[in-house]
Amino acid sequence: MQVRTPDEIEATLDEKGMNRGLSFDREMLPYCGRTVRVKDTVDRIIDDKTGRMLKIPKDSLILEGAVCSGERTPGCWFCPREIYPYWRESWVRPVERSDRPDVTA
Repeated sequence: MQVRTPDEIEATLDEKGMNRGLSFDREMLPYCGRTVRVKDTVDRIIDDKTGRMLKIPKDSLILEGAVCSGERTPGCWFCPREIYPYWRESWVRPVERSDRPDVTA
């Protein structure tokens, strides 16, 4: 899959930077334009604030190697967590077999 450009992704977001409740934030920007593999799909998560299990609507993905570095978020610099952000399928596009990388981004 190839991550779409920031402009393409922005067109899918509301005024709060969300797409049906899922945010796209500045930590995801370095992956725009890159070709990556889908690691997994997401159908539920645990809310860090409440500890409750939340169901995620269909079309949420985890991309292999695409982790939060904390470099672009004040107060999170040098964060060692490297969590996987969640991506909407509309934020990526399939690539032709010949365009696929030998190694993930």
